[in-house]
Order: sequence, then structure tokens, then C-alpha cells
Amino acid sequence: MPSITELINSARVYLGNPAADKPTDEAILNALFGRITHYQNWLKLSNQNWLVKETQLDVDALNYEYTLSAIDFGRPLKVEYLNPHYPYTNGQEIEMVLLQDANLVEGNSQWYSSIRNTIDESDGAYIARAIAFYNLGATPQVRIIPRPLQQATYRIMYEPSSGELPTLLQDPELCRNYHDMLAMAAAKLCLPHCKYDANTYNQFKESIWSGLADHERTFDQFRRQAKHPDTRLRRPFIPGRN
Repeated sequence: MPSITELINSARVYLGNPAADKPTDEAILNALFGRITHYQNWLKLSNQNWLVKETQLDVDALNYEYTLSAIDFGRPLKVEYLNPHYPYTNGQEIEMVLLQDANLVEGNSQWYSSIRNTIDESDGAYIARAIAFYNLGATPQVRIIPRPLQQATYRIMYEPSSGELPTLLQDPELCRNYHDMLAMAAAKLCLPHCKYDANTYNQFKESIWSGLADHERTFDQFRRQAKHPDTRLRRPFIPGRN
């Protein structure tokens, strides 16, 4: 990858090597930082692949707080009671809350003593009224509301966490196109600072805009194919249920 100085010089070349103060190096540097953030966020959003995953939670009558087994747990989307007699059907949906909102379930502030368990209509089992989610350090936890009266299994559908913010330097294919794309993007932002006449301005504008569009199409194609070719909301395939 080129240095910051090389990127600034490349941006000046695309601008037709204007005077040192039209634009200043500081202005080009600010444009570069802005474009770096823009493309990093673009990659970050593409890394959020909207894949719906699921994990099962088995509870008993002895405990009401549990650690989720899914190490990539990001955001809960839906909780269902898993009827053991009909495991491949959608069970009764359970309310989801954050731990700090647990006292708002059914308007009861003393949830642990005053809220009664719900009875599932399909098999008469006592199931949770709600499940509260929270993190203990970096570990996802849940609290069953109210305390379980018997064993039960819940299906928790969730959005996986995206992990670390991807950077443009992590992809060799992208690095080959990154230098020109970033320099052109900075030049696009700085072109008005050059104070060119209308004809000269339009000539540089057409050249920079078309070149940047070509690079960004390549960038977008890479982003879509490398990160997630299918962005539809989907559930992992489970034989017998999908």
C-alpha cells in the first residue's frame, strides 16, 4: 500500500497538479480520512450478512439463569417454545426483553414472585412468560421469567455478531484497486478547491467521476461476492423442517 504522502500526490495528479494551496495537503488528507471511513463502513455493512441462526436452550426447574452456547450470538430475533412432541413446528412465541426491562414484563416489578408461568396450549407444559437477555462480560446470558417450574426447551433465533471491523488491507484483491480508488475519491471531494474555470472544471470532473465509478463498481462487486453473495434473510437448512 502507498504511504499517505503518495496518496496525496496521486490525488494531486488526478486534479491536474494544482497550486499547493488549491487544495492544501490538509484538505486532501481530510478527504482521504473521510473516504477511508466511508469504505470501511461499506465493508462493515456488507459483513452484516443478515443470516438468521438458531440455538437451543434447555432449562430445568433448578436454575433460572443460563449461558448461551452460541459463541457468535449477536442480537436475539425470536424465541419459541420447542414442543418435544412436534419439534419441527413453530412453537409458542416467548416475549424477549433486555435484563434491565425485566420488571416491565406484564407490568410486574416483582417478577420472581408474582408472575405466573404460561401454559402451552399444545401440550399443557409450563413455559416462560419472557426471556431476558444480557451480557456477562463478553458472554451472552439469559434469565428465564419467571423461574421455571419444569424442564423446557426453547429455540432462540438470532443474528450472528459481525466480529472485528474489516479493513481494506485484509483483502489482497481489493488492495490492487484501493490506491487509485481512494486517491480519486479524495480528488473528487477536493476538485472545487482548485478554483478552475468552468471548462477545465468540467473536464476534470468527467475524468475523475468516470474513473471513480469504474473503481467503485469493482469494489462493490468484490464486496458482494466475497462477503455474502446472498443477502436475503434466511434460516440455516435443517432436514425435516425447511
